[in-house]
Order: sequence, then C-alpha cells, then structure tokens
Amino acid sequence: MKKDLLQILGDRIRRSRESKALTQANLAEELGMTASAFSKIENGINNTPVKRLYQIAEVLGVDIVEFFSDANIVSEPREKTGAVSREEFIKGNQETINIVKLELAKFREAFSTKKEYYKLKNRSLKTPKKK
Repeated sequence: MKKDLLQILGDRIRRSRESKALTQANLAEELGMTASAFSKIENGINNTPVKRLYQIAEVLGVDIVEFFSDANIVSEPREKTGAVSREEFIKGNQETINIVKLELAKFREAFSTKKEYYKLKNRSLKTPKKK
C-alpha cells in the first residue's frame, strides 16, 4: 500500500526524532505543543503548517528539505494532471522560489532570536528598563 504525503512526512519526522534519541513528549515540549498533537503529526493525521515543520526541523537540527526529498507520494499520472518535471517547475517559478527562500531565511533568523530570548535566565535582560 502506498503512503500519502502526510504519512511519509510523519515517518521522516519520526526517524529524525528517534535518531536524536528524543521522545515525542520531549520534542513536543521543545515546540510548545502537546505530545498528543505531535503524535498526530508523526502518524500523518494532521496537516501541519510549514511554519511548524520548520520549527520541528530547527529543533531536530535538520534541513526541512530532508522531510520532503524523494517522497513517493500517491498522485495521478502526469498526463492526467498536467504536471511538469521538477526542472520545468523550478525554471518557471524561480522568482517565487527566491521569495520563499528569503522569507524562510527571515523566519529562521526570527525563530533563532526567539529561542535565544527564552534561554535567558536573567529576567531583567528580557524586559527593557522603564525610563
């Protein structure tokens, strides 16, 4: 039986998590979500937003691309859908791809800054002094 994208994605997240010797509960806590909600991601039940996938990849220390590379996704044959090859798609959508890469880089920087902020132990460093 072929798996759909959500199941493949969940399997890849699970393998990555297990390779880091993390439990679902550990990773869910790092992400600020419940273990139950995270379990639904790994089991291919929930359609996860890209922002959350990026956070998962960031916490696991992997590139988000690893979750999608060479996915055997259930789909209609190209003739029926009018799908184009990967190369044709990239060529025709390079501007959009560049915009997405730029937005991802901004998000990566913001997420990293937010992570560092929450690591601060001294609360006075977190809040600006009132004048």
